[in-house]
Parts: sequence; structure tokens; C-alpha cells
Amino acid sequence: MKYIFSILVVIFFLISCQLTTNSAKYQDGKYETTFNGCKVIVRQIEKEINGEDQSLNGIWNFINVQIDCNGKNYYKSENIFKDEIRDVLAQKNSSIIKIFISIGGAGSGNYGECLIYLFDDGQFKLIEMPELEGELNSLYSGHDKFTFNNNTIYRKFPIFKSTDDENFPTGGNVSIEYFFDGNNFILLKSRIDKK
Repeated sequence: MKYIFSILVVIFFLISCQLTTNSAKYQDGKYETTFNGCKVIVRQIEKEINGEDQSLNGIWNFINVQIDCNGKNYYKSENIFKDEIRDVLAQKNSSIIKIFISIGGAGSGNYGECLIYLFDDGQFKLIEMPELEGELNSLYSGHDKFTFNNNTIYRKFPIFKSTDDENFPTGGNVSIEYFFDGNNFILLKSRIDKK
């Protein structure tokens, strides 16, 4: 019954919001799309940092988000350290632009992350994903990947057995689907496939 209610909420939201999405893809370090005269550009760039805190000095990756709308330019920059952009999706709903960005690294200690920016009336707002709870949290050891389709966020990560090498999990996978309505996350489903 809980899942039926969640699905009905999602269907109602999609029908009522006139969501605009297109098929732009993140390629060669850049994502670019246009909605009714508003251009959205997301880039990954490298910057060299030299400051008082020696531990932060070096070359780091940054996400640069640029929105050009009604003759005005807006920018947001975020340090993602050694991580890289994996996927981007932008959508426009009324006056609000939603930008979903999946980031992650390589090797051991790889923890993926989903950044969601809401842009409205010249302001950026960063939305954080909900924390994993219960069994999902206890099975989590990183190496997660995020993908997007409209307002649905798909998160997948492997399950590690105690005998696994840190780069070669053999315990199965966890898959989670969230719906983001612009304010809240609705857990649509989670699935644990243990081997």
C-alpha cells in the first residue's frame, strides 16, 4: 500500500508540473542545454590552489555551473577535490531549474555522490540526498553510482563480503530509486541482491 501511494504521488506530480527535459549528455567535460531561452552549462575544470593550509594545496577538480537567462549570467563553483563528474541532467519546471550531478572517484575509498542544485530567481540552492538507514547503511561501503531519469534518481552500490579485496566486491548489489519532487525525496523502492 505504501508503494502504491508513492507511485500515485509521483504520477500526480509529473502530470501537474509540466517538466521540461531534453536529451543533452555530459561529454568531454561539458554539459550544455537550453530551456526557453535559459542556457545551462556544467563543466569540470581543474584549478591550482595555493593557500595557508598546505594540506589543501594542489590541483583540484571543480564543478562550474553557469546559467544564462534573460540577459543575465549566474555562476556556481564547487570543489569536488579528486572526484570527477560522471553524469549530469538539467530540467526546467516553471521558473525553477533543477540540475542533477553525479560525481565519484576511482580506486579504493571511492564514494559516489549526487549533487542537486535548484536555481530560482537568480539563486542557487544545494539539496543533499537523504542518508542511508538500517540495513542499507550497514551494507554500504562506497563504490556507488548515480544515474537520473526525469525526477527519478537511481543509486547502485556493491556489497562487500569480509573476505573481499577493496576493489573487487563479490557480495551482490543494492539498488535504490528515489523520486525528487523539488523539495523532498520519496523512496520508491530499494532492492538488495545478495550472492
